[in-house]
Amino acid sequence: MIMKSPLNACGTTSYETPDYIIYDNVVTDESLARAGEIIRDCGFEMRIQCQIPRRLQVSGDFDPIQVPEMYAAVGTGDINVIMHFCTDSVCSNFKPYPVTYRVCEQVYVEVQLLSSDPDLSILVLTGEATPSMSRTGSPLYDIINQGCGVDPTYVVYPAPNHAVIRFGFQAFKFATDYPKVYLHADVLICKSSSVGNRCSQGCATAGRRRRDLATTPGVALYHVTAPAPMILFDDVDETLVPQS
Repeated sequence: MIMKSPLNACGTTSYETPDYIIYDNVVTDESLARAGEIIRDCGFEMRIQCQIPRRLQVSGDFDPIQVPEMYAAVGTGDINVIMHFCTDSVCSNFKPYPVTYRVCEQVYVEVQLLSSDPDLSILVLTGEATPSMSRTGSPLYDIINQGCGVDPTYVVYPAPNHAVIRFGFQAFKFATDYPKVYLHADVLICKSSSVGNRCSQGCATAGRRRRDLATTPGVALYHVTAPAPMILFDDVDETLVPQS
């Protein structure tokens, strides 16, 4: 027996736990069992739950030297978060490959949640640049920290809905001769209808953010990796390169 129900219709309800978005519904059988002059109706009821994990990994990269191969990265899991490099602040088109910038040229980034639930929203909590796919080791350069832009060129752009985040910063390369720069993002997923949800708060003070993450139900992070190499021209002023 196969039963299907929309995530936001046919009596389906949803709620948050620290690790899951849970969708709940009940199937009942109202048929009558007749035996001669009597009816014996014992009834039938079955509760159905669908649990969607709230943690995923996604990142992005750009290559300041080599012509890149094409990349398209989607996080693994039942909910997908993807990252794109765009041609402008409204993301009218994705950046064509190979992706090329000069140091200090504006980089436009879009992070999008792919889900059939319109009640989910996102917040880019952390954005970091590294010379490899790994976030461990050094050098490491912070662009976003706990929902707040820490790179001096960071800017937020308007987005069409609460499942999309758009931001930008000026292109850079590491002072050392690493062939690639990777952009990583920790993406927070929330239920928009939950009053005071962390995603709706955006940037907050450091102390308050730590308390929110520890006490707010349903708060969880997805780590996103969406490789997208960026080529930088060599005739740039090296004094403009940020230090990790």
